[in-house]
Amino acid sequence: MATRNTVHSHKVSPWVPNQHGAWSMLVGPALVASIALIVFVALRHPGDTVLRLMCLVCIVVAWLTGYFTFFAFGLWVKARNPARRRAYGLPLKVYGPICAAACTFAVIFYPHLLFWALPFAPLIGLAAYETLKGRSRSLLSGFSTTFASSLIIPAILHIITRPSARILAVTAFVGLYHFSTTMYVKSVIREKNNNPFWVASIAYHAACLVACVVATALWPTAYTILSPVVMAAALARAVVIPRKQHQGKKYTAKQIGLMEVPITVGAYALSLWALLSILL
Repeated sequence: MATRNTVHSHKVSPWVPNQHGAWSMLVGPALVASIALIVFVALRHPGDTVLRLMCLVCIVVAWLTGYFTFFAFGLWVKARNPARRRAYGLPLKVYGPICAAACTFAVIFYPHLLFWALPFAPLIGLAAYETLKGRSRSLLSGFSTTFASSLIIPAILHIITRPSARILAVTAFVGLYHFSTTMYVKSVIREKNNNPFWVASIAYHAACLVACVVATALWPTAYTILSPVVMAAALARAVVIPRKQHQGKKYTAKQIGLMEVPITVGAYALSLWALLSILL
């Protein structure tokens, strides 16, 4: 009985994704873009509120159910038991059509949104390919999913404006930060004894910091000046935490996740400030 309860308690539900880090990347950028859009519509174009908000709801529904579909797909691919495969296939049959319908309505409201199929398709296709090959946790899969998550920002804002260079710069900042968390988390969990990977993680973080400094030089505003601060904090934890592990200190996955919260909140708050400044 005890064994059965233990197994049952660790069973993964195909209906609700259990990857906590992915939830942040899924919800954070969409929330930032949604708040920016709602504020813009309320202050600048209140007459167009209903249609734009309906389209926003469609995009958010498509975004969430699309991820739910992908998560269930990953479980379905890995399942070997026919009964379990059938169980994992049911969310695909529910979430998939909802996602497709929401995308269709969004494009009906604003046909130019179909443009976003161009960047999203290869990224999602790459992640699906890695999943089919049994490499859902690969660096390539992490790259495709993290940068896809950042693209939801200009996709949502395309309801109200074309993606300007500055909006794309904010998108790039979020994408670079997201992938930095992928590199960092791998360096302290799956690759924690892999020194070359740790060096690669530090090098990536340093490159992100340089990119933020360059962006500050090109667009010297209050929010761009703060972007190197966020990346410097990310670089510091990418150096310090793995070093402490090498010295014998142990961290649980929960502790690592909680330590990431302040930097992530800072990155999203800075991104929202930047978008509101650009739009208003």
